[in-house]
Amino acid sequence: MRKRWIWMMTLLLPLTALAWAAFPHPCAACSCAAVTPLQAAEQAAAVFEGKVLGIRETYDPYDESGAIGRRYAVRLEVDSIRKGELPSEAIVYTGFHSCGIDFKQGETYLVYAQERHPGELETHLCAGTKALTDARDDLALLPVGVKPSTQADLSGSLMTEVPGWLALYAKQAWNKLTQPHALAKLGLLALGFAIACAFVATKRKRLPLYSLSRVIGLCGGVYSSALWVSLIWLNPYAPLSNPGEWLAVLLFGLAPALLAIVSSVRRRPWGMLAALLWAAPLSLYVAATPGVFRWAGVALPLYMLAWLMMKLHKDSSAR
Repeated sequence: MRKRWIWMMTLLLPLTALAWAAFPHPCAACSCAAVTPLQAAEQAAAVFEGKVLGIRETYDPYDESGAIGRRYAVRLEVDSIRKGELPSEAIVYTGFHSCGIDFKQGETYLVYAQERHPGELETHLCAGTKALTDARDDLALLPVGVKPSTQADLSGSLMTEVPGWLALYAKQAWNKLTQPHALAKLGLLALGFAIACAFVATKRKRLPLYSLSRVIGLCGGVYSSALWVSLIWLNPYAPLSNPGEWLAVLLFGLAPALLAIVSSVRRRPWGMLAALLWAAPLSLYVAATPGVFRWAGVALPLYMLAWLMMKLHKDSSAR
């Protein structure tokens, strides 16, 4: 018994170390190349003075730094347009990271907005956006501002209701899952699992199914637990500040990982299957992200394989 546990820990420790080593290091403060106001205006799709009417934290379907990307949607009342065409109100997005603009409700800014994606304006510290009180030099060099020619009311566009949040999250998940690299990674996971199942099915009479199922299940559970704990405590790119994100990670990430560990130790096939189905939604979602937490999806084929071995062993013992 002691040798068996030593063997298990020998396999588990490298995986745990790999999980912790894969976590991103704290990012440095935002560093920008020096640009003049005219250069910033040339790079921008729109330049305007605007008063902040509302700020909402929202999901970012284009994020490439973490498992659950976020950004701020800022609604501004456009007062004077220095470049581009804008209505009386505009939505500008800014990052959650160190280069994002710390907009304040009710304050007025000189905004240099870039069109990173069609139909969406975004800004950041390197774009040149600043409080209007700090933009005297910029205003002296920029073209004379004009008033918006059309009126707009964007008060209902910041997704404050639960159905809106769910729709936006689903859109983000769909965008990431349908990217070629995401489909390729998910396809490799499925292929690896199919090969492993075929191998186990053909060699089951010569494999120590009981021992292997426990080792594989423990590997998946411990690895996944370490990854989700790090997402909560150590992810500097997208720290979980939203209660809904905490709850999602705890309920659909950490809880099924702990269930997988318990099911492996107690050799419960139904528990491993429950952990697999429980962990699938969030694991498949982050498996499609470009960030380091995409590796959380590796736990799913391990859960599947452990469940299959437990089931085969149980069926063989019953005969």
